Amino acid sequence: MKSGFFFDCHNTLINSNDAWVKAFTEHIGTEFTDEITISLYGKLKRREIAKQYGVDFELIEESANKYMVRNELLIDLIMDLKSSGSHLFIVSNAPRRRVEGDLDNVNIKHLFDEIYTGDEGGKRNNQLFDDVMEKYSLEFGFFIGNEEFDDHIDHSRIISMVLTSFLKRRFHLIKDYVMDDCGVIVGKKQVQLLGK
Repeated sequence: MKSGFFFDCHNTLINSNDAWVKAFTEHIGTEFTDEITISLYGKLKRREIAKQYGVDFELIEESANKYMVRNELLIDLIMDLKSSGSHLFIVSNAPRRRVEGDLDNVNIKHLFDEIYTGDEGGKRNNQLFDDVMEKYSLEFGFFIGNEEFDDHIDHSRIISMVLTSFLKRRFHLIKDYVMDDCGVIVGKKQVQLLGK
């Protein structure tokens, strides 16, 4: 059976949350590291975080670029898959400008046959997966991401897999918080004291 491999970009191929934590704390101070980390792993919007702390979003975005590194273990796998003739794709919900810029920044854009972003409907666009599978004569695909919400592809011929290292860290960081159905932090859990 001919299969293709689809990858998320941020926090899968690239350590974007960690890079953004470093960028924010570079500009607002390391005393906010824990707060920023919780916000990013809690899926709060980066632009909103910048607004909350009164810093210029574009300045933070520019700083994050210098802290981005690629997931070398996953890149080794991708290079093996590529050398064996497998078709490789990126499907991200982020805007094309950010995805392509970040891939160029860590020098891995050339490894992929095609790149799809939020500009084309992202991971929820099942027609995108249908079109790619038809174009490349794929019978099914593997989607590799980093989290259980956005990276579960609801398509009959796509098998979704996640990096458990990211999930483990995320769950540890946000265990004291309540999340909505998309995994976004909505508040802190209430501690209930048990009476005798």
